Amino acid sequence: MKQSEKLDIILKALYGSRFDGRYYSIGAILENLNIEFDPFIELRMLAKRLEDDGLIKTIFSRNDASATLTSIGIDYCEGNSYTYIGKSLITNNYHMNITNSPNANIVSKSSNVTIKITNYGEIKRTIENLRNSISNHEEIDLDKKQEMLECVDEIETNIDAGKKPKYSFTALSHMAGSLSEVGLFVIELGKLIFDK
Repeated sequence: MKQSEKLDIILKALYGSRFDGRYYSIGAILENLNIEFDPFIELRMLAKRLEDDGLIKTIFSRNDASATLTSIGIDYCEGNSYTYIGKSLITNNYHMNITNSPNANIVSKSSNVTIKITNYGEIKRTIENLRNSISNHEEIDLDKKQEMLECVDEIETNIDAGKKPKYSFTALSHMAGSLSEVGLFVIELGKLIFDK
């Protein structure tokens, strides 16, 4: 992976939490995305480059660097990137694997960071079963059916784009809570999407 891409990925992850004022480990961001890097030389070099460009504030430790975006960094992400000069960083898609790690929270809150879904076929089958279950359920009124199906469509769109559908899934879960068959498909879908 090019250095410019690593710089963009770090900024993109930090952009997802730009308003909380916390410092996040650059090493953890890269590790959680399975991006190889030298923790002693390259990590410091990447952090120093972003700091020298005025995009982040950094706290260096012996084996890591923690960072938060500056106001200039936020502006940069919204209008530029290292990889595609003049193109907004937040609209660039980078394909990466996110591991199940508590340190991946910063990445999961980031917008436009894509995930690799390894059980795509199984997810699509479950979505189709869920859609059929909602459509054929006699106890659900027409307006609620429409709203639930819109959530399913939004979930599918997010999955197709490689994104985790947190908000639409939460909304669907609340609506399906008392509907046993539909609820079972929602639970199954949640396990396929979020437990991998």
